[in-house]
Amino acid sequence: MYFSVYIIYSLKLDKYYIGYTIDLVKRLQEHNAGISSFTAKATDWVLKYQEEYSSREEAMKREREIKGKKSRKYIEWLVNRGSSSVVCAILSGKRSSRREAGILSTKYILLRRDFLFYVFQRIYHLLPQIG
Repeated sequence: MYFSVYIIYSLKLDKYYIGYTIDLVKRLQEHNAGISSFTAKATDWVLKYQEEYSSREEAMKREREIKGKKSRKYIEWLVNRGSSSVVCAILSGKRSSRREAGILSTKYILLRRDFLFYVFQRIYHLLPQIG
């Protein structure tokens, strides 16, 4: 089970929203359906950035860290850095309904400092399938 810290953007409001969830596809649909009070003001929210964590506590900590910066520049730096060539880990195999829905590709953009943790985490979870 993975928890995603995500950043979504609304062109209509020209605002970013930071959150965490266990089901990113469902959560994005909820944002665009107006279920969340802050994001209900627009229906054009798009995923701009995502990081995955193995526990809710880690995801909450990272969400608070990003929000704690209180800086649009920092958020845009994350988004731009994530969409450039920081580090791409290409994963194979069926992982969840997110992939089936086609919303997220198999490429996950990660920050350099998270890369090794992420790789070890993926190897650990793939070991039972290999053996």
